[in-house]
Amino acid sequence: MAEDLTDVHELQLQAFLRFSVLKRQQHVREVVQCVDECQDASISPGEVENAYHCCALLVKLQLVEAQRAGASISTDTSQLENEALLQQIRACEQAALSRPAADFTAKRAGILGGLGAAGVKTVVDPAVLQQRDRLRTEVDALQSRLQSLQAAADTTMGAKTDLQGQLLDAQAALTAQEAALRQARSALQAYKAAADAGNAAAAKAAGAQQVAALQQAQAAAESAQQELGATQQQLKGSEARAKAAEQALAGKLQHTPQWQQMRQLLQEKSQEVMQLRKQLAKHQPQDVGSAEAERCGMPAANTAAADDF
Repeated sequence: MAEDLTDVHELQLQAFLRFSVLKRQQHVREVVQCVDECQDASISPGEVENAYHCCALLVKLQLVEAQRAGASISTDTSQLENEALLQQIRACEQAALSRPAADFTAKRAGILGGLGAAGVKTVVDPAVLQQRDRLRTEVDALQSRLQSLQAAADTTMGAKTDLQGQLLDAQAALTAQEAALRQARSALQAYKAAADAGNAAAAKAAGAQQVAALQQAQAAAESAQQELGATQQQLKGSEARAKAAEQALAGKLQHTPQWQQMRQLLQEKSQEVMQLRKQLAKHQPQDVGSAEAERCGMPAANTAAADDF
């Protein structure tokens, strides 16, 4: 069976032996520590047994994990009575422990010698092979799925990075717009304040102008009223003087001899006209009197006035 072992298998066995020895020494130290603690703290025998079973359970779990990883080892316990074989195994352990861990990456042969006599057998089980193939298929499927998930995650992270960049750009643009809006608002407020101040000054100036114009208009109205009053007084005086002059003139005319003669003459003429009208009324229509009056050089209206007089 020694021909079935390759250099890689020998290195794997040496690594496993090295790991087993180290774990055994670790468990020995833990057990010794537990025993020392039991001796120091007077721990009951039941607790020691519990610690022993815990250590055995840990070893069993390690073996189960090794089997799950693909390691298959069969050991013939009857060979443990072979002193020469035990010495050979002990020498292999010492050789494995004496070498550094970096040496196990290189392939070396001839270390175990005739290790095939130790009873290491290659187990070929169809069920195990099928399970191994199935597990490999599942591993390949999981790896492909992992790769696809990683690609999708990378794509998502890239899109997230782009969106974050766009968000930062939008936030920067929004900040700039807010700053511009604040500046515009401050400028608008300043403009409104200036406009209000200008409007107030203009309104004040316009009010002063209106007040001055009103005062001027009032002064002009007062002067006009004064002038009107003076004119009315003058007109009243003129009317009074004209009336007095008219009365004086009328009184003077009525008492003059010329006026008396004119009046007497008009009365005589009026009587003559009346007599003539009476005579003409017998022979002519009513409008002959007006025609006769026109022929004599006196209009009808003057004749009527003379009659009235």
